[in-house]
Amino acid sequence: PPPAAVGGGSHSQPTFPPRAPVRAVPPPATLVSTATPGALLAAFLAKADPSAHLRFPLAVSPCSHPAVSCSADGQITRLVLESSGLNGTFAPATLSRLIELRVLSLKSNALHGPIPDLSPLENLKALFLAGNRFSGPFPASVASLRRLRSIDLAGNRLSGALPPGIEVAFPHLTFLRLDANHYNGSLPAWNQASLKLLNVSYNNFSGPVPVTPVMAQMGAAAFAGNPELCGEVLRRECRGSHLLFFHGPGNNGSAAPPVQSAAATGDGPQRADI
Repeated sequence: PPPAAVGGGSHSQPTFPPRAPVRAVPPPATLVSTATPGALLAAFLAKADPSAHLRFPLAVSPCSHPAVSCSADGQITRLVLESSGLNGTFAPATLSRLIELRVLSLKSNALHGPIPDLSPLENLKALFLAGNRFSGPFPASVASLRRLRSIDLAGNRLSGALPPGIEVAFPHLTFLRLDANHYNGSLPAWNQASLKLLNVSYNNFSGPVPVTPVMAQMGAAAFAGNPELCGEVLRRECRGSHLLFFHGPGNNGSAAPPVQSAAATGDGPQRADI
């Protein structure tokens, strides 16, 4: 066997301290999702209010602004920016990251472009986007928000057919306005007992209005301005049908008065049942 090494003649390999682990940099989406409510609101306003005529105390806390309500831990639960001169776009991954938001109202502005993905807002109960210039289809992400009770998308430039299954997407829905857009296709058969106000007038819907107890109670005005709609609810004969529909007589032989429709009723976040 070889002789053992003597004294300082050892030739063992030098040792080094363990290498420190490299910390991964989170992707941009993660950075956005962990941003503060003030930073998310600022990111929204940067695109929605390019002329910057809104003044928010974002440096301290947006919760001090009258348009904002917050929880005890500083999370935004209500944001109402109606008639605020917003004339930009609704940027994705901004307000949709305010996961405690219950009420969102951006009514009566001039926001344009598509409505972004709102699916993270699982606690949202009221969505008011009426009176803007939003375009594109009915936002599919909204159909995933099962806690919604009030939806107002009236007076925009939204188009296309409504997503399949929308009539059962919102089990607690009380208020739905889709009027004054460019929707087409057939109407869903809404029939949940909670629905008290429905307006789909002045679109391009076609075919028979489904005969459900809830839709029949809305009155013909809720479906007006859709020339291709027909059926019993409208007392309008459908093509190829030989059935005629008449108003039933009242107690004195006159026509029964129509039920008040959505077209004659207003609502907003101040009165929404949330």
